[in-house]
Amino acid sequence: MRKVLLFSIGAAVFVAVLVAIGWMMLDLPMESSAPKAAAPAPASSPGASTVVATPEPAPQAKGTWTYGQNTDKLTGKATQWACLASSNELQFKPPYEGGSTGEVCFRKGQTQDAYFHISRGQISCHTDGCQVHLKAGQDETISLDAAGPRDYDPTRVILSSDVRILAAARRAESFRLEVPFFQEGRQVFIFTPAEPLDSRW
Repeated sequence: MRKVLLFSIGAAVFVAVLVAIGWMMLDLPMESSAPKAAAPAPASSPGASTVVATPEPAPQAKGTWTYGQNTDKLTGKATQWACLASSNELQFKPPYEGGSTGEVCFRKGQTQDAYFHISRGQISCHTDGCQVHLKAGQDETISLDAAGPRDYDPTRVILSSDVRILAAARRAESFRLEVPFFQEGRQVFIFTPAEPLDSRW
């Protein structure tokens, strides 16, 4: 009888210990296995400014004067010429797509004048004349009288006064010509000589 009593007491104590351990485990905080959410980024204040990097414009390419001479097959007389291509290229609508560059040329000899030539396009200037605008360096923009050539070539226009352009060319000064075009309106070509026009001009 005594052994049974001791066994009962021992079993009761064992159960009590197990119950106590169970309650202790229930009181412990359980960590979640789910990943913690990232902390939200701090909102920018209304007055804060956002700096956007802007690429610097590419420097305007400088052109080189080209020189040559043509001889009239009928008279045998020679005409010298000096030409400078524009440093910018314009995109016209069909049928003149593909990029259009301008060229300003001086002639002396049998003919002495200056003219503008377009690689692709149709200049809107007939033999009765038109206006071409010139801006040389920091000078004011001026108007030049111009006219289409006698052979009605729509890619060329003759400039009646070449003095201002010559002055800029001799100083190796950048200048701009604004020329009227069919279906394209007035367009600006930039000329940036790398060196002065030859002194013989």
